[in-house]
Amino acid sequence: MRLARTQSPPAVYPPGFNFKWESLARLLVLIDGLNTFHAIKNLCADIVNVDFAALVKTLNRNLSFQQVEIIYFTARVEHLDSRSRKVQFDYLENLRASGVKVSLSEFRSHLEQCFTCGVTTRRYSEKKTDVAIASELVAGVLVDGFDDVLLFSADSDFFPALELIRTRAPRAGVKVVSTAKYLRPIHGALTKIGLGTIRLSPELVSRHQFS
Repeated sequence: MRLARTQSPPAVYPPGFNFKWESLARLLVLIDGLNTFHAIKNLCADIVNVDFAALVKTLNRNLSFQQVEIIYFTARVEHLDSRSRKVQFDYLENLRASGVKVSLSEFRSHLEQCFTCGVTTRRYSEKKTDVAIASELVAGVLVDGFDDVLLFSADSDFFPALELIRTRAPRAGVKVVSTAKYLRPIHGALTKIGLGTIRLSPELVSRHQFS
């Protein structure tokens, strides 16, 4: 289910890469929470509480947007211990307090059997998140008319949605954001369809954390 749109007051967001230099442009930011968490964790294990609203401001320094909408997608970690659930709850509350919308899906369990030893293990995988992000991505540009998009994810599953946007709305400015290691395998495919990337560094991300 898509989140309801709300009109944000005009906001001035600090310089960055080359989005349209138009005062009435609208920016949509979609964050694949699990994919981005693992990318940043791999980059620096100490970075765990990223303030995405502040990070987005830095990435867009000196640009004025009529509307900036940030949505963070993740799943409830109900299968983990109480401490982990509390950590997630507190982090999501911090995101909401900073103006970020949170879209929650779920983890579902399944059994996997090792073909070598025959041992069966219960695994958990995130469900519905990718579909929710792809839906918001396509609808945000083609229906709601956002001019620019930042997609925080290096998941190749979003390529069909990205290709559709490039075909139907070639003027939309779309950037894919992740770490260099996570972007490397998909860089060629992104370049082929004319999309740019933004690489997150430890120095940049570490400056934008909740205290």
